[in-house]
Amino acid sequence: MAFSNMGLVSALVLLLPLLLPTEADYVTWAQCTRYGRRERVREYPTDTEATWLNLAMCRIKNVTLTDINGLPNLVFLFLNYNNIENIDTAAFRSLPNLTKVELGYNKLKQAPVFVENSCPSLTELFLWNNQIENINNGETFSPCAKLERLFLSNNQIEHLHPDLFKSLPELKELYLYDNKINFIPEQMFESSKLQRLDLHENRLSYLPANFVGKLPSLSQFDFSDNPWECECFLELIEEVKKVPKLTYNEGTRPECVNNSTKSCNRRSSSHGVFTRLG
Repeated sequence: MAFSNMGLVSALVLLLPLLLPTEADYVTWAQCTRYGRRERVREYPTDTEATWLNLAMCRIKNVTLTDINGLPNLVFLFLNYNNIENIDTAAFRSLPNLTKVELGYNKLKQAPVFVENSCPSLTELFLWNNQIENINNGETFSPCAKLERLFLSNNQIEHLHPDLFKSLPELKELYLYDNKINFIPEQMFESSKLQRLDLHENRLSYLPANFVGKLPSLSQFDFSDNPWECECFLELIEEVKKVPKLTYNEGTRPECVNNSTKSCNRRSSSHGVFTRLG
């Protein structure tokens, strides 16, 4: 007896779950449920096999252990587009397989300081589009030794601790664009494996001497839209031109097109206070 069109559709709906893969790698544990104008996090039965947790756009203000407890297989955690002001990074200790954390588009005024054993597998961290002003603790990312991609762009950062990236030996991509950085410490990227560095739209007037030469793995470099001193800008252009296979974006400085006999008048700093040398 032939199926009617409706009966055929119903049969396919019933058979579909049996035909599709059920691997936990593709599980998204939806936690956010909307109730008219009010939004809250609903407590569903814990799926201990879940590897994705999507808590984006839930108006969350704080992240604690109870928010992510009971998910030992979690690999990706999405907390972007919330109102997060505080994070208890000790909560991440229960997530040994976590490799990617999205915290963009929140209200963080300070970068979360990761406690010991809180992110042993983390490779990608997104902190862009927050309200972070300074990162004065050199140990902020110390436990994240496997971190490869770090996004700190679109914040209000003026100052970075000189030792901030020394504990990140695998860091390959660093995005610091659209901040208020006016000084890069000379030793900040010593022994770095950085391949991509984006510093555009900051307040840099110069970089340390031989800055690019000390980044042997650098292949992409954006330093456009900064208020460079002409002499320093020209010296930097000469540096990047000497590096084979380096793609760079310097922007335009029409007032600096004529080469100058002056050398870059670099500055030294002490606790963020700059004095002109010479």
